[in-house]
Amino acid sequence: IFDAMKIMQPHLLSEVAQKIFHSAGLFQTFDLPINEFISFFHALEAGYFDNPYHNCIHATDVLQGVYYLTTKPIPGFVQVMDAFRKMSTQSDIDPDCDIMNEFNTDEVDNHDGGILAGNFPALELLALYTAAAMHDYNHPGRTNAFLVATNHPLAILYNDRSVLENHHAAASWKLLTHNSKLNFVKNLDKAEFNRFRYLVLEAILATDLKRHFDLIAEFNGKNDEMGAGINWLDENDRLLVTQMCIKLSDICGPMKPTTIHLDWTRRITDEFYEQGDEELAQHLVISPYMDRRAPQLAKLQDSFINHLVGPLCNSMLRANLLPGKRIAHIEGNDEAENGDEIVSPLTQNLKTNMALWKVRLEEENRQLELSEAAAIEGADDSTTCRSSNKPCKLDAISEQADGEEESEDTHEPVVKFYHGEGTKLDDNRVKQSTTETLCNNNHNASIDPQSQTISKTGSSRSSGEVTNTRRRSDESEIQRGDQLRKNRELINERRRKSDETAYRRYSDHEQQQRHVSFTPHEHLIVLEENH
Repeated sequence: IFDAMKIMQPHLLSEVAQKIFHSAGLFQTFDLPINEFISFFHALEAGYFDNPYHNCIHATDVLQGVYYLTTKPIPGFVQVMDAFRKMSTQSDIDPDCDIMNEFNTDEVDNHDGGILAGNFPALELLALYTAAAMHDYNHPGRTNAFLVATNHPLAILYNDRSVLENHHAAASWKLLTHNSKLNFVKNLDKAEFNRFRYLVLEAILATDLKRHFDLIAEFNGKNDEMGAGINWLDENDRLLVTQMCIKLSDICGPMKPTTIHLDWTRRITDEFYEQGDEELAQHLVISPYMDRRAPQLAKLQDSFINHLVGPLCNSMLRANLLPGKRIAHIEGNDEAENGDEIVSPLTQNLKTNMALWKVRLEEENRQLELSEAAAIEGADDSTTCRSSNKPCKLDAISEQADGEEESEDTHEPVVKFYHGEGTKLDDNRVKQSTTETLCNNNHNASIDPQSQTISKTGSSRSSGEVTNTRRRSDESEIQRGDQLRKNRELINERRRKSDETAYRRYSDHEQQQRHVSFTPHEHLIVLEENH
């Protein structure tokens, strides 16, 4: 997609859309006027802001993604709706269209199995492709949570619910229909137009990550052992599949070859940091992974793959809805059926990228541990006396006292504080006396327990004074130990809060019940559930 961007800018989206709609036979099927089509997509491109990630390139990438998922052969997939097979029988669809190379499609066997598009009416494909192009129109480069936290006008307009998704759908639909020169679907009859609108809106709203696990749960319920599977004659089931397709295309960065995946990762990180900078400027709590001063790139991608991409990909894979190819049975692999194994380039890319981030996460954690250890050591070195803002000198005083015990001729000053019976020292006076004593070492200083005033004496130190000095040294060690313990508690608390809030905005209830594990010798991504 980035190579195409260099050639087709500033009309990347419109040129790719025209190629895909033509390849799918949609211009001929619905008599779409080409002038209005081009005008609309030019206007749509102009409405995508120049964000690092949520921009016109991302919209084109999602459009290309849904086209790939619906037109690439799926081994063993049966096209059950002959009446709806316009994509594979009546159009000039090109399954080897070069825009598909994003997913290493040379690995896909184009003569093994059917395609998803063969089970969709052409109107539903028209809506899916249009929604993919529209789905992030006018995106401000900030998250829903940010808009809500800052009382943004869009958050107020949409009552804090799917703020961005509602805005993308409403604004792009207004662009399409409020100017006849942009309305490329004006030749649809009324029933088709109403159905088209419904499908477009449902597809765009499905990209809200707060609905992520709800949609996956509904989809899995149809495809588990107790489910009846996808009923391709049921329009609601087909809608659910289109929602899964646009969702997967929207977050499929980790399913791309590594070089492309890393480019998308850099872009989303830049956008996150821009939001973090604005949150800092507005004195808001910086959202997880958006503080450029504390980068956690590997942890971000590891969590993103495990909590979002993995479960979604796994659901599509188990339902046999991912393009792939059959390979000969590998000796020692008992998982393949009938001597063949189905392999998807999407899952292969995902496993490769996951392994990459696992390694980087270990490195990131080591660096974090080193920095935390340095911070603790720095805090240890800069421990201050409770009664002074200056660095604590009790260690030096303790060493001095040990030397004096060996030599009775020395008369170096020592601070000694003790309480008389029934008396309580004033903290301010203790601070003052301590500061004066540490700064002026000409005389011994002690506090008269009766008058609570400082008296000076030139007499030699008694054994009681040495004992008091050692007691203070012990108290210093305790104080330092308490400081270390508090530092460790702060670090552990920070880690805990980061883990708890990392994806709080994505799911309210099911995130804690799911995780993904990758088995090295399998191509499947196994979703485990904790009961």
